Amino acid sequence: MDDPPASAPADPVLAAGGVLWRRVGDTVQVGLVHRPRYDDWSFPKGKLEPGEPAVVAAVREIAEETGYRAILGRELGVRSYPMHSRDRLKINRYWVAEAVAGEFVANHEVDRMWWGPPEEAATLPGAPDYTASLTDAFRTGPPPATVPVLVLRAGPAFARRLVPMLAAFGPVEVYGCAEPAAAATVAPYVEAVGARVRATSCSVADALRGGRPTLLCAPVPDLPGAAPGATATRLAAEPLLPGEFAVLHAWAGRVVAMGRYAPYPTGS
Repeated sequence: MDDPPASAPADPVLAAGGVLWRRVGDTVQVGLVHRPRYDDWSFPKGKLEPGEPAVVAAVREIAEETGYRAILGRELGVRSYPMHSRDRLKINRYWVAEAVAGEFVANHEVDRMWWGPPEEAATLPGAPDYTASLTDAFRTGPPPATVPVLVLRAGPAFARRLVPMLAAFGPVEVYGCAEPAAAATVAPYVEAVGARVRATSCSVADALRGGRPTLLCAPVPDLPGAAPGATATRLAAEPLLPGEFAVLHAWAGRVVAMGRYAPYPTGS
């Protein structure tokens, strides 16, 4: 008699969140939330809604749990663990996330919020084991206050879906309205957030030197040489797909981190 087929493993639960930070005088504080259901302290995070991009979920969950509007910085990676209640794996993606507006309001999921030095975050009662690794990544990596330069390949069919994804990084100046396809791709974002549209062209190098959160859109962006070292090699080797964008996180005009995002699954 043949053995019965093994049951397929359950799909993982996908979640996103951020190491929320703010500047107080000359110091940086990070924010953790207390969840009475679990009696623990953790960085704000939550499950993705069906079809929701992770960057959008991270901003939404931070707002829902803390009351703060956040702008994402560089990605801090993935932390995963088996769920106790079900035979499933939970996969959390985290970003550096600056609190730019709002204030904490207790809600049905979170009753308290703590702000303090990053090195103290992992010492709070009930903090998950991975809190220390997240805090270390936040502290030892590039400064949290990097400036994003978004390089977007035109894809008008994805224009509206791109709006919350682009807004997660907060570009305030937009270049790329000379080409019809590029103009159609960025128009919904410009309308939604009131970003400033520049009629002149701008290279990636100029945007990095400019020091302002910037969105560049082109039918086929010119990325080789935009960032030094391995980052430039990767960008050149993996051309952006229509509607896909790269985020170059700059500090003092130099790229210190990079991420790639698309409004659809890319398999990468």
